[in-house]
Amino acid sequence: LSRHNVATYYGVANNLIMIPGADPVFHSFKYWTIWTGINVEARGFEENLKRIPGSAVVICNHQSVVDVVVMTRVWPPRCTVMMKESLKYIPFFNLTSIFVSYVPSLFLFSVEQNNLSLFIVLANAIFVKGFKRGQVSGTVEQCVKKMKKYNLKVKAIWIFPEGARSHNDGMLPFKKGAFNIAVRGGFPIVPIVLSNYRPFYSKSDCYFTNDGEVIAQVLNPISTKELTEEDVPELSQKVRSMMLEVYYDISKEAAEKMRRKRQQLS
Repeated sequence: LSRHNVATYYGVANNLIMIPGADPVFHSFKYWTIWTGINVEARGFEENLKRIPGSAVVICNHQSVVDVVVMTRVWPPRCTVMMKESLKYIPFFNLTSIFVSYVPSLFLFSVEQNNLSLFIVLANAIFVKGFKRGQVSGTVEQCVKKMKKYNLKVKAIWIFPEGARSHNDGMLPFKKGAFNIAVRGGFPIVPIVLSNYRPFYSKSDCYFTNDGEVIAQVLNPISTKELTEEDVPELSQKVRSMMLEVYYDISKEAAEKMRRKRQQLS
């Protein structure tokens, strides 16, 4: 497979998921997996995510920009993303904000910080300044309030708890922001695990070396009822361990599927 630059796709797709009513459009991007040569097997989506009542916090391991291609196969209805506030100033992301400024009916919440006068808040996206020490409580409360206020438009929030892409096998340590949001809001946590891309994709150089097989496993929802902030550290460790175990299992299985497919083609 020739080298494919997925950066443009990443920017366009991220814009689409933030526009109200764009679920069908975003899901249509799953056909880009044909162009990239990725076959994604989604497991547990119907029973563990699509039919979940109320709002939920979806967490997923983060490997590369290829994630946005794979995510289309397990993207829940009316889902949004939590993003760093600085991304409003990045090309592709701020283009969406310009588009939204011409459609007032798309405004879901107002600009809350007076230093954002140059840009309009992207529709549905929840922007945060970060989970810095001393700001955690305010950031968590901001997310919880927006999820509850717009629960008819926003059913789920998708968060990468590692906070950055993991270029190695496995997962980086989880940050606790997603878990604080879930516990504070009483939202269930729905873990999603994506198998390793390494057999077909260079994470460091951002190109495909072969057609690929990916397994996207949606795990059972984890209730946060009756949990407090004191339970967050143990909860995050427990969920990470659970996801890691699944990650290694499905990565091995996906690699074996690739091996068998190549044998059949040879």
